[in-house]
Amino acid sequence: MVTAMPAHELVGYVGIYGMNSCQKGKRGERAWRDELVAHGYTAWRGRQFSGSPDSPDVVCPDLVKYHFEVKLVEHLNLAQAMAQAVHDAGEKVPVVAHKRNRGDWLITMRASDWFSMLAQAQAAHADAPEWHGPP
Repeated sequence: MVTAMPAHELVGYVGIYGMNSCQKGKRGERAWRDELVAHGYTAWRGRQFSGSPDSPDVVCPDLVKYHFEVKLVEHLNLAQAMAQAVHDAGEKVPVVAHKRNRGDWLITMRASDWFSMLAQAQAAHADAPEWHGPP
């Protein structure tokens, strides 16, 4: 028999899977922050409240144009994660940083944003010798 939980017991209740999911989300955000820091960027976990440009999963002032949505999951619904990133990004470029257990970090962004980023990088290095990839 299933019974309803009294309202006073619902305060702070996160459900049968909610606590582990919440903790895993925090672990993922800390791991992505650590990845950014390891590559020389300043970063910290964002304020986790409203799903807006003011509350990204990870804040990186060195990459202020980008809104990071972080996912640490084995089976990611990429379309849903990207839709969330786009919704929350505002005027920023939405980026989904995702990782499976014992896997490498992957970055997903819209192709239009990637081509724009590529064009900016090429313009910035227009005077540099042409690079043809690794030897």
